[in-house]
Amino acid sequence: MKRKIPQWMVVSACMTDQQGRILLQRRFDPHIPRAHGKWEFPGGRIEVNENPISALKRECKEEMGCEITVNELIPYIWTNIWADRHGKQIQAFLLCYHCVIKKGKPHPSSPEVSETRWCSLKEIKKLKMLPGTHEFIQHAHL
Repeated sequence: MKRKIPQWMVVSACMTDQQGRILLQRRFDPHIPRAHGKWEFPGGRIEVNENPISALKRECKEEMGCEITVNELIPYIWTNIWADRHGKQIQAFLLCYHCVIKKGKPHPSSPEVSETRWCSLKEIKKLKMLPGTHEFIQHAHL
């Protein structure tokens, strides 16, 4: 019999500016070396009794100090098995939405974020990204 591992639902926000650049944030998470210092979309785990859109709005406010409007789901789901902060395996399922900033200027407003940056597709190709991010960009047709 296979060992059961916890499963997390995670949401992220793919946002572009008027120049077509994509908003990314750099993760500060030294307890998870596979993720620490890597670039990703803003977002996070959906809490119990929370729907994906509410979770994404909450996470963007917490991580980058902005209010967002969630537009549409990008038609792709990414999954991976990770070790959490305590070394226990979890499986994460990641949904990504096209979003726009409604209010505020993106800046790190959480200890889990060391930097936010608007990046061109050319710049993104040179960055160390969390797994799945490039796939969402491809499916978003940016």
